[in-house]
Amino acid sequence: MLCNRTTTTHRLVLDTDIGSDVDDALALGVLLGSSDVELLGCTTVYGDTVLRARIASRLIRLAGRDPEQIPCIPGASQPLSGRKIWWGGHEGTLYEQLDRESVDGTVPGYEWLARRVAQEPGQLDIVAIGPLTNIALAIRFDPAFVTNVRRLWIMGGRYDDSTSPAEHNFISDSVAAAEVISSGIPLTITGLELTQQ
Repeated sequence: MLCNRTTTTHRLVLDTDIGSDVDDALALGVLLGSSDVELLGCTTVYGDTVLRARIASRLIRLAGRDPEQIPCIPGASQPLSGRKIWWGGHEGTLYEQLDRESVDGTVPGYEWLARRVAQEPGQLDIVAIGPLTNIALAIRFDPAFVTNVRRLWIMGGRYDDSTSPAEHNFISDSVAAAEVISSGIPLTITGLELTQQ
């Protein structure tokens, strides 16, 4: 008797503050290279979200994929908390002619997220690896977002006994983080300490 083994394809959207550090670019590369992942789009958050969307689009193209099939949508540029944006100033400088990368700016990233998961309720995951502003705004835009998302995967916070500074994604928009965590959305949070192992 043969064992019929099936693999599950994880259908997801990446919400990212790509461009300031290498970690989000690496995460995008891993998703693009994973045979069990269908990346449906990228939304960007925090600071110059158009530039961040162009960086994501360029990396998608460099991976041999079509950015028209994996749209990159600029999202919220300002945190709900009002905290000042940290901007290194080096974002996008490694890529020539980024302005040639087209991004979908017809609706804000948070609205695109809410509408996209509403098309297939309970079927799509979101991987959030930046401040949670887009996620909080998607919940505000459409409260059904909380039940439409299959699972929200978050890289944020720290859970050790360290006296080190707070983790960037949560501290950059603590209001959004609190709203998302208390919303009832199905979620899994990976803390900073796991990323440092």
